[in-house]
Amino acid sequence: MSINSLPELSEPTVVDIGFVCAEEGPADFEVAELGEFEEGTIIYLEDVVSGTMTELSENFVYSFSHSTGNPENRFKLHFAVLTDISESYSNSIKAWSHKGTIYVSPGSIQNGIINVFDIQGRDVFTRNYSSESTTSFRTNLKKGIYIVEVSAENEIIRKKVFLK
Repeated sequence: MSINSLPELSEPTVVDIGFVCAEEGPADFEVAELGEFEEGTIIYLEDVVSGTMTELSENFVYSFSHSTGNPENRFKLHFAVLTDISESYSNSIKAWSHKGTIYVSPGSIQNGIINVFDIQGRDVFTRNYSSESTTSFRTNLKKGIYIVEVSAENEIIRKKVFLK
């Protein structure tokens, strides 16, 4: 399979990938060459059957188990333009996840809003907070990478979180 070209990526783009194989068992996707993309572009392979997202710049081989009953469009390539949702490198907040729960320690920032954005930049969760202590919230979000944004008065800080 090859994708020869895409238009300029000014927003997140998703490309369906068809996969058909008459035999069941283990299989691998191997990325031979990613080509050249604008700085800040990250490419993820989504396996809709297993619910996993794999960043292709970090993992050039994706192994999976194939069954003949799997949907033909089992895979999607996500092209994320991180310049639109860049992460602040401020150490004043910390964000992480564990077993589907997102934890945010806002540091010295008080009385603000926590937003969670998916890889396509959609706001998928919003919550107000009013303390300096760590807050946690369980979401029904799928596995994947999300951006946690903490905003208060004149400060907005973003952190990446991976939900497993």
